Amino acid sequence: MYAGHSGKEQYIPVHCIAKELGPVVCASLPAAHALTGCDTTSSLNRIGKKSAYSKLVKYADSLTKLSSFHDNDLDGSVAAARKFVLLLYARKKGKDINTLHELRYVLATTTDKTAAMLPPTKDSFKQHVLCAKYQTRLWCQSYTASQEVVEPVGHGWSACDGGIVPIMFVQAPAPIEVRDLTHLYCIDKDCQNAQKVHAGLLDLSVLMLVPAVIARIRATANRKDLLTFRHWG
Repeated sequence: MYAGHSGKEQYIPVHCIAKELGPVVCASLPAAHALTGCDTTSSLNRIGKKSAYSKLVKYADSLTKLSSFHDNDLDGSVAAARKFVLLLYARKKGKDINTLHELRYVLATTTDKTAAMLPPTKDSFKQHVLCAKYQTRLWCQSYTASQEVVEPVGHGWSACDGGIVPIMFVQAPAPIEVRDLTHLYCIDKDCQNAQKVHAGLLDLSVLMLVPAVIARIRATANRKDLLTFRHWG
């Protein structure tokens, strides 16, 4: 491949590089690039290309399905992408973890990582995979002079004001009980008056109480009992 300009031209022996990397890594690079962020997909917070490439090369034998990422059905693509992303986030703490939610819980309860440093939720990850799958398919067909390009809407994108925007998630960000817990608290016994809590004042340790709080809320028919939750923690 001829590259460079203005007196700095050089020939890059791509065939030698491809031979050194092997067919599996070469075929998996487009998917790995799209999943870790490119011009049309989001990046994974604080996970760079060097780390992603190192994991891909090291675990190439167990990531072979990334090579057909763009051709797989959605479930197959999600499974292949999830295996790769688990390797990027888990490190020593996630050797036996198979789901993003489980890894989120382990990292949240055993490390001091902020919420932004945790892996994506299952819902948002699916939308990310749809975008990455769409982009990878375009790259892998780039040798075709006249591609049959499908519309991006429905593939991780939605129509908006004559253009398109990426879909971040489709489910509610949190159960309504969590919304009330993290944004409102009652100041009277009938909970007719409420004040907002700034999200910036909350930390991850508070959210660890959420499962127990939700269970208690759902077991309670009387809204007044929510007043007792103000004193937890």
